[in-house]
Amino acid sequence: MFKKDRSFFAGPNAVKEAFDKFPSGLCYFNSKGLLIMSNHTMDEITADLLHKELQYESELLNLLSNCCDNIITSECGTIWQFHRKKIRRNWMEYIAVDITEIYRKNKELQKNNEELKKMIENIRTTNRNIVEIAREKEILSMKMRIHNDMGRNILSMHRYYVNGCIALEKEDIIRQINKTISVLSRDDEASDEVDDIKELSEIAESIGVKIEITGEMPENKESIMLIAASIRECITNVVKHAEGDRLFVLINSTDKEHMIEITNNGNKPKGEIVEGGGLKSLRKKITEGMGRMEIISKPECKVIITIPKKEDELYD
Repeated sequence: MFKKDRSFFAGPNAVKEAFDKFPSGLCYFNSKGLLIMSNHTMDEITADLLHKELQYESELLNLLSNCCDNIITSECGTIWQFHRKKIRRNWMEYIAVDITEIYRKNKELQKNNEELKKMIENIRTTNRNIVEIAREKEILSMKMRIHNDMGRNILSMHRYYVNGCIALEKEDIIRQINKTISVLSRDDEASDEVDDIKELSEIAESIGVKIEITGEMPENKESIMLIAASIRECITNVVKHAEGDRLFVLINSTDKEHMIEITNNGNKPKGEIVEGGGLKSLRKKITEGMGRMEIISKPECKVIITIPKKEDELYD
């Protein structure tokens, strides 16, 4: 015969002791709203919040009526969340859970998220500015080049006359002057554009945007310049509006024209795209080059540029 180990048997007050020592607050009200039972934790919570002994459900309901998500902070700083549930006999059960650490961690997380949002917005602003800075840098570089060329031409002409107009120097001076004039005679806006596709790709990569070009680039300088202007504007828009990091450029050429489709991997437009200053300026350049520009908003943003081939391309 084995002796019974009475340590495994609960005493008559074991359930009541477990109920009272439960770390969460527990209490029950009957169908008339009268308190039937409450454990020690709930007694301490309600005494701290009501400054008296809890007797009726209405007292607890009034206490929670102004609380968000039934969350309330006791005078000692503990944060409790109350859960209310109907049980059999139309009794009401209330459970108060200590969420102090979870609540504080959540607040810290919200604060960190707000700071992260600000950092992301600052990065986006910086990226947009980098595009403009790169463009301004290109313009300044062009102006400095023209300034230096003109200064060199003036010195060459001065030396030419001082030396007695030597015939051997005349041809070289004329060639240098014609070169400077050809730069100055270009359209003002066109001369400001970054027309070097390779350099444009490097600028884009510096702000986290990769340009993927499919198809053959035209050999005509003016056509390349218009395509570069289109890509540059799309880089600005993909960073500023679409929040993407890929720009896809598809080039298809026929016997008479080049068609360029530019898309990105960013957010799809929420509505019809309204042309701002940049797109309006681009449309003007394309139109002046006898081309066409179409902007499609749905199902994705797509800029379609059609450029007629130049004479050197038609008869090449």
